[in-house]
Amino acid sequence: MIIMSWFNQAKAEKENFIKDLQQFLQIPSVLDEASAKPGAPFGDDIRQALEYMLNLGKREGFITKNIEGYAGHLEWGTGEELIGILCHVDVVPEGDHWDMSPYAAEVRDGRIYARGAQDDKGPTMAAFYALKILKDSGIPFMRRVRIIFGTDEESEWRCVNRYFETEEMPMLGFAPDASFPMIYAEKGISDAIFTGKADTSGTLLFFAGGNRLNMVPDKAYCILCAKQFQRDEMWFTQICAQYHVQGHFETDGKEVKLSLKGVSAHGSEPQRGKNAVTTLAHILHTEISDAGLDFLARLHEDFYGEKNGFVLKDTVSGALTLNVGKAILQEGVWEIGANIRYPVTVSFDKVQQAMENLGTTAFRLLSISNMEPLYIPADHPLVTTLLQAYEAETGRKDPLGTTGGGTYARALKTGVAFGALFPDEEELYHQRNESASIDGLIRAIAIYARAIYALACKKND
Repeated sequence: MIIMSWFNQAKAEKENFIKDLQQFLQIPSVLDEASAKPGAPFGDDIRQALEYMLNLGKREGFITKNIEGYAGHLEWGTGEELIGILCHVDVVPEGDHWDMSPYAAEVRDGRIYARGAQDDKGPTMAAFYALKILKDSGIPFMRRVRIIFGTDEESEWRCVNRYFETEEMPMLGFAPDASFPMIYAEKGISDAIFTGKADTSGTLLFFAGGNRLNMVPDKAYCILCAKQFQRDEMWFTQICAQYHVQGHFETDGKEVKLSLKGVSAHGSEPQRGKNAVTTLAHILHTEISDAGLDFLARLHEDFYGEKNGFVLKDTVSGALTLNVGKAILQEGVWEIGANIRYPVTVSFDKVQQAMENLGTTAFRLLSISNMEPLYIPADHPLVTTLLQAYEAETGRKDPLGTTGGGTYARALKTGVAFGALFPDEEELYHQRNESASIDGLIRAIAIYARAIYALACKKND
């Protein structure tokens, strides 16, 4: 048996790790359809982030491959069997109210601050360095290991869908895109789009808020006809104070513009944010008769669907969650998007029926998508092997977890989400001032190295 101090090996790489991670984080790899082109289907910045990781792989002597800019991989090892580590290089939009530049990748008090530090560039770089340590050690591999880089994880997963059209499916693997010790159950994910016509009085002229369905929107604004909307700035200031939000009132005598600031959070945990879209609608719906405002107001802070009469939950993964991620009213037509995370043992048919029941004669469900839940039993060899690696490197025995988030683990035939957030760390996914503990990431490198060794370098028992 080969005995190594994985943590000492990881610590020895700390300086280089930070340098490489900073350069990676400084690429603002947000989906940009406007700059899409062959080789860069999701925009120039995402292309640059993918190529950055593939070039790091080339630098270290890995076999690399770029799949038309949709995804790529680096590989090491020998054997017919393949272990997969699925990561993503894209990030959600940075949002507002940061205390530093969201792409400067500053290091302060042992933490690195940038959009993507936790989700998922920090853990991606940790997995890369773990495989690098194993490669550099000269340890023989019994199986191949492939780190797969997706580019559209925060949106529609077009990257991995395209990747697995032509590339080999690993026998098993993990996604370093959640928390330790492991996420063995991930809720189903559904995006529902509702539509309906605005009222015809002409009071509400425009309404908009939200960037992504999987984010709690932190901004919303509307434009109203000043002649028909008689409320003044003092009213808006007082009502914003009641709702514990910041607002801005302005008028030119013809139109009134109301703006609201909320608090962003991951769409799988809407209760952690302050939804600017539903809050603004809730403020307005008693002032203006409008089907869209009424619909949004019904969903305000109904994080689990309880206020609207449907409760779906199980003992494995908990309750369904509901996040209104986006709303727009223009040219008299509303489009409202919600992100639903449903329990692993609940059928999608029940979710679809619940969403249809939310509709009214004036407002209807236009479309609904579905991503099936992930559930790997706790006694599965993949789960027990990874858990042993975690416990050996940390000396901790923590319970397995479940999540409403969706990771690339469910793109694998057999996969789980494995780190890199530790149980006592704050999750800052999709939030302002996203940051990651550098020492935590170094510890994650050691855990990943031990886990990859157990999966790929040891013979089957």
